[in-house]
Amino acid sequence: MKTFRPLLSWIMLLSIISLFSCGKEEYLKSEAGIKKQLSGSWNLVPIPRTSPDQLWTFSDETFSRLQGSTSYDGTYSVNTTMFKAEIKVENMPIVSGERNYNGTWQIVRVDSDFLILVNDGDGTTGITELEFTKKQ
Repeated sequence: MKTFRPLLSWIMLLSIISLFSCGKEEYLKSEAGIKKQLSGSWNLVPIPRTSPDQLWTFSDETFSRLQGSTSYDGTYSVNTTMFKAEIKVENMPIVSGERNYNGTWQIVRVDSDFLILVNDGDGTTGITELEFTKKQ
C-alpha cells in the first residue's frame, strides 16, 4: 500500500501536465506581442466558397476590411489576460445584409500563418468563427 500512493501521485501529476500541455497557444501573451503578430494583411477563408473575398489589414490602431473594390475602415484594440487574448473592433460601418464586425473577438489562434477569431455576437446570436491566412 505504501508504494501505491507515490505511484498514484506520479500518475496524477503526469496526467495534469499532459492535459495542460495541449492547451491554447495564446496564454500569457502581451498586448504588444499580439499586435505585432496581427500586423499586416490577412485573407479571410470564404465559408461557404461562394462568399466574397475579404482582406483584413491591421495597422497600429486602425483596421480595414477590403471586400471587392470597397474598403471599410474602423479601429481595433487588443486586450489580453492570463488566459485569453481579444480584439475589440469599433467604428466599422455596418453594411445591410452583412455580418456586423463590431464587437469583441476572441483570438483562438494567431501565428505567422493563421488567425482564427471567434465572436458570440456579444451574447445575442450564435458563435461566429472566422479563419484567415496571412497574405504573403
